[in-house]
Amino acid sequence: MNRREFLLTSTAGLGLVTASCVKIGKGAVLSNGSAGLGHLKLLPYPQQIRLTGGSLSLGQPRRVRNQKQPTATERIALVSLRRSFPRGGPPIGVRLGSIEEGHDPSWLDPGEKQFLLSEKTNSEASVLRIDSRGITVVGKGKYGLLYGVQTV
Repeated sequence: MNRREFLLTSTAGLGLVTASCVKIGKGAVLSNGSAGLGHLKLLPYPQQIRLTGGSLSLGQPRRVRNQKQPTATERIALVSLRRSFPRGGPPIGVRLGSIEEGHDPSWLDPGEKQFLLSEKTNSEASVLRIDSRGITVVGKGKYGLLYGVQTV
């Protein structure tokens, strides 16, 4: 897959994003074509962004433990996040998983679960949530998880 195919595939495959650190307006839901998103430099670019307000101090990511051992995909994703985040600051809780390889079902709300389980949803799609508790990325497939982490 060349860079152009990656950009087209990954942009088309993303789902919901809740970005807490962006100041547009609490509760705003913006789609890919909405005005006012020019300052969000995201790649792959999400299909939808739901702004909820709040903030998250950046520090080194740490995996939130659940019942299962991390998969190879989750380990790669966590290494990628650690390279991108500042070394100082409080640690950030990170929840990583996918429908394909497993995740904690409590991480997703019913609409997000329905989105990822839909046959119409691309296997490279993901749900990304950033809130005061940390970062959650759940992909439909393992590549959805990696593309979601890349957006972070």
